[in-house]
Amino acid sequence: MPLAVIVWGLATSAAEPPPPALHARPPEPLPQTKPAPLPGALSAIEAAYSERAGSVLLQFGYDQFGAEPPRRDGSGGVQADYTLGPGDELLVTLRGQKSSSKRHIIDAAGLLTADDVRPVVAQGLTLADLRAQLANAVTASFPDTEVYVSVTEIRRIGVLVTGAVARPGRQDVGAFATLIDALTAAGGVTRAGSLRRIRLFHAQTAGDVPSTGLPVDLYDLFMTGDGASAGIRLRDGDRIFVPPLGPTVALAGPLKRPGVYELPPDQDRLPAAAARDMAGGFLRPGAHRALRYAIGPNGEELAEELADADATRLSDGDLLLMAPRREDRRGDLRLDGHVLRPGPRALERTPSITALVSAADLGPSPYLPFAVLASTRPGGRARVLQPVDLGAVLNGRDRRTLAENDVLYVLGADDVDFLTSEPVLELLRGAREPAPDACRGLVVLARALTAQPDGPLSSGPQARAAAGLTGGRTPCPPLFDAVPDLLVFALEHASLLMGGVPRPGFYPSAGRGSATELAIAAGGPEAGPYDDPPSIGGAAQRRPAGAGSILEPDTPVYELIGHARRPGVRPLAGVATLRDALSGGDALRRDVYPLLGVIERFDRRTLSHRLLPFSPQEVASGQANRALADGDRVRLLSITEVRSLTSLSDKDGKP
Repeated sequence: MPLAVIVWGLATSAAEPPPPALHARPPEPLPQTKPAPLPGALSAIEAAYSERAGSVLLQFGYDQFGAEPPRRDGSGGVQADYTLGPGDELLVTLRGQKSSSKRHIIDAAGLLTADDVRPVVAQGLTLADLRAQLANAVTASFPDTEVYVSVTEIRRIGVLVTGAVARPGRQDVGAFATLIDALTAAGGVTRAGSLRRIRLFHAQTAGDVPSTGLPVDLYDLFMTGDGASAGIRLRDGDRIFVPPLGPTVALAGPLKRPGVYELPPDQDRLPAAAARDMAGGFLRPGAHRALRYAIGPNGEELAEELADADATRLSDGDLLLMAPRREDRRGDLRLDGHVLRPGPRALERTPSITALVSAADLGPSPYLPFAVLASTRPGGRARVLQPVDLGAVLNGRDRRTLAENDVLYVLGADDVDFLTSEPVLELLRGAREPAPDACRGLVVLARALTAQPDGPLSSGPQARAAAGLTGGRTPCPPLFDAVPDLLVFALEHASLLMGGVPRPGFYPSAGRGSATELAIAAGGPEAGPYDDPPSIGGAAQRRPAGAGSILEPDTPVYELIGHARRPGVRPLAGVATLRDALSGGDALRRDVYPLLGVIERFDRRTLSHRLLPFSPQEVASGQANRALADGDRVRLLSITEVRSLTSLSDKDGKP
């Protein structure tokens, strides 16, 4: 436990420092995609195709019209070849013998009447021609006077829009307006209208031959931007007619633009390759399967897998479902969990587990006795979890060969701490269901306990021992939410350490280590309470740490740490009090801080830390004393350490 955390904890009277931040990889956020429309927002044809395809399919092109009507056209960009007409507003400026600057509107008769100047017929003239004629008229009345003419606001024209539009009727648009502008002013084409069979009728004078209208296909504009007919400038009195929707086909699957498409004008069949091009092509290259659903003569739907999808021709009502022939990934495996760079690796470069992971790949607090290798069972698709001794992998003792699609999950300290958290202990005590907001790992654990009520996790010795423990309310690590089977698998391979480590609880292992090695991984001392007495040969015997075992220290111990002459683990026998531990000349250094020391005590029943302050000076002089307990850690501070902490605190408190 860091020294600064201990001092801060004493200053705020905290019983336990806050849990460390999670090191496991957080879940990736979902990409920000446009939500699918509600079923009520779909048109009738969209709803019909979507129900057949099993996914939402929208009609192409109808979202191209703006929701707001176009703004009034200004005068910017009016060139000298612009043809004037009634309603155009002009700014006429005179400089010379007569000076003035006024706005004038060409009247209904096509005349421009400026002050003290004879009227000029402006209708039908270009802006350049009007400038010349107005200059002649001004010169006749006011010699040595220059004339400047500009268009301040262009005239409005009336266009009649009928058919399948949101607001049919006469639309007031600018003189530069095109067919798209008029349709937008009318609220756009409704989804019951055609985008490919629109007719434009130009205004006709008396005696003109009746016109059948100019056909306009908006697909050219919306797909390639080359809709020449859609960009034709409208004239006053033009008419636009939007007929009902024509024949349609739909495409679904891994396409860039799946949806419902209208067949071209004068065509009742469309090659599947052309339909696929309208949908933008495939999201990924490679061979694809094509399944066509056609409506039969009696209304039945007929499915047909197309051998040659490009040559097949689609007709009205056909639904074409595309799917890749293969979607599996070849030649890779993954490293995940408490690592710096999780993700896929090439099997060719990492054929063995030692090549897949090294010490440089691990996060800041890896748990070495236990990792999990997920593999695919040969000849099947079932995933099999195998325990891995990560320490043996790092020192080269485990060189097993890896296979395609293998995943190695590395656990961190926070992942292991969660095994003894209150949500897990509640389920082990017999709770039937996890909390409503529980992660997927807890849900799988509850299901496993219910399925095996007589199993070791439900009623074994570990479960009975864990019933008296109290864990912390720590959040579920992201790894157990992403891979829920890992929580149950880790508990099935865990030993229950009841003491001798800073945080007693469940600690999984691959089954090859000893109790001492497991205690060291749990933060205990290297020479600690899990070493048996020496054998006849003089070597210490190490107890195995098997899955499902309950391990308790053989002898009560305490640990002297910090600014002591000889820090380390000592047996508690014969040293019942703090005074006994600090007596003699081998405990306290000369520059030990006399006013504050700390006993770090862990309660095995409640799984909580307590920080007990004492004064080394008072203990050494016999003025104070305190009884020690098994697993206590006695921390001594130096004067230099305390001075550095207080100076740092003073700097933080300055404004």
